[in-house]
Amino acid sequence: MTNDVKGTMSFYMLIALVFLVFHLRTEPFDNRANKLLDKTEFRSLLVWTFSILFMQMILVFDLGATANLFLALGIFILNGAFLISVGVSLAVQMRAWASLRHQRGVAKIQAAATMMTAIDDKNDDDEGGHFEKGGG
Repeated sequence: MTNDVKGTMSFYMLIALVFLVFHLRTEPFDNRANKLLDKTEFRSLLVWTFSILFMQMILVFDLGATANLFLALGIFILNGAFLISVGVSLAVQMRAWASLRHQRGVAKIQAAATMMTAIDDKNDDDEGGHFEKGGG
């Protein structure tokens, strides 16, 4: 392995660790949905960091074919698990958004029905005042 590749992989690892620590200290996203964006970004940075670590182990150290296969499988599993977790989070948030939208729609319908009932009651009261009992 050339020193150029070793240096590049070390630089990637340094960048990954710096941004992982930076993200943990600042949590730059807002806190909606129980810090969903911060958690997703943290997971992505962890996957990136471990992917670089495993790649560095494959490329820099001569561990043998079996160890390299397990490290490559680890990279694949980490990235797959991350994609699945993002998909699940997206599905949960979409369901929550649809439920909220439905609740708001129901609330608007109930408010309109209440308003229509109040208007009908007012009209019934107004009609009763125009006619006297027993008159004809």
